Amino acid sequence: MLAVWISGWGIPPESLRSLAGACSPGARLELLAPTAEAAEAARQADLVVAWSFGAFRVLEAVALGKRFAGDVFLLAPFISFAADHGWGGRCTLTQLKWLKRWLARDPAGALRDFYQRAGISFPVLTDAALVAQWGGDLDTLMEDAGPALSAHFCAGLPARFHAVIGEQDSLLEARRIAAVLPGTRIVPGAGHECGPLLAALRGAHAL
Repeated sequence: MLAVWISGWGIPPESLRSLAGACSPGARLELLAPTAEAAEAARQADLVVAWSFGAFRVLEAVALGKRFAGDVFLLAPFISFAADHGWGGRCTLTQLKWLKRWLARDPAGALRDFYQRAGISFPVLTDAALVAQWGGDLDTLMEDAGPALSAHFCAGLPARFHAVIGEQDSLLEARRIAAVLPGTRIVPGAGHECGPLLAALRGAHAL
């Protein structure tokens, strides 16, 4: 069994290995950064778990006509991140531009602040290649992809896709996300952290 995990923004993929291993013991794991190439690589996997920006990459691929062979679990998905665009994001373009400048001059400080605001807990890793990638990713997060993606999901997610959003997510408006991605389940008490969202999915589906 091949299980592909696609991480969120600012999260080194290897940080998810322990969680992924516990979720799919015995599976061959591939832990990938949230890129368009990662979504392409995940298409033949038996299981895809994509979190936040990783979930966006998977939805982007579906809208481009890509099909996924296995089960796909989306944790805190969105189709457009900036609050200015009205698709469920809580962070403004001004905040994202400020974060990009801060990341360039003080990566560790920028990531610690982001983790705190998001309510997630991961070791701060400031590998230069990853930081450069995250800076470029912020440009993507500032784009308004909603109009191009929303029509693809107005009738619901594809078969074998399952999505959850935390009721108390500090980065995303849960009810708005559930409205633009019909079938997305709101998890009471959960935030943006992937662990509780995954636990909610595991309680309803066999991972």
